[in-house]
Amino acid sequence: FTRKILFTTDSYIKEFDVESNTVTILADHADRVYGMDYDDKHNYIYFTRHFNYDVMRLRYPSQNYTLQSICTTGINPGGIAIDYVLGHVYFAHDNTKISRCNLDGSNAVDIHTSLNGPFALGLDVKNGWMYFSENGIPRKMARSRFDLSQRQDIYTQPFVAYSLDLDLDEDILYWIIDESNEIKSANFDGSNIKTVMNINAHGGKYDNPPIRISESYIFFTELGKLFRMNKTTATSPSLLFTDTQRINSLYLYEHTGKKSH
Repeated sequence: FTRKILFTTDSYIKEFDVESNTVTILADHADRVYGMDYDDKHNYIYFTRHFNYDVMRLRYPSQNYTLQSICTTGINPGGIAIDYVLGHVYFAHDNTKISRCNLDGSNAVDIHTSLNGPFALGLDVKNGWMYFSENGIPRKMARSRFDLSQRQDIYTQPFVAYSLDLDLDEDILYWIIDESNEIKSANFDGSNIKTVMNINAHGGKYDNPPIRISESYIFFTELGKLFRMNKTTATSPSLLFTDTQRINSLYLYEHTGKKSH
């Protein structure tokens, strides 16, 4: 059960308590954050800062929320994902690269340097697959091994994708296509591609909406509004809360401390 939802605005990392319906500011990151992931062995939330060109981390939960700089990146880093088995942080950046470093930021290495605008990023650690969006033309959703071998294109789309998430229980990839604001899904092998929902039909056009998947729900945003929708029916989203700023990224934190996906 998702008890806490971490999210970022243009200024802050915040925590939404689902049970008490309260929001707490954890830290001021002074940037735009499009990617967050969690190291559940050492209890750190990792994130990229899009205009500061770096990877940061924050111990969570904690009594003292202090930002730690991990490593610098190329321009405009986006998605980030943790390999909790080998202790690696993967991140997309510099318009062409997916790179990797250790959890403490050491041993940074470029895994691939000729991708076409990589941005959204997710890891299926158990089965050894990396999922990512390429936002250059042609715009694609794709997967590969962690070393970028065995690449498979999953879907070619008209607009970019800034956010994806993996349903590791059902082996389904979810992502949101920007501008058209369609929530799409596909099996991990690229089959059974579906339009789950059109956010436009729910109220308008939104840029860069993040998405997260729990055991039972799809979470997504419209500007500063956070919605939760039943994963099975994919109808009638319920509004959880509204922030005064646009929400740029989400992370679902389980009460056990384990990764939610």
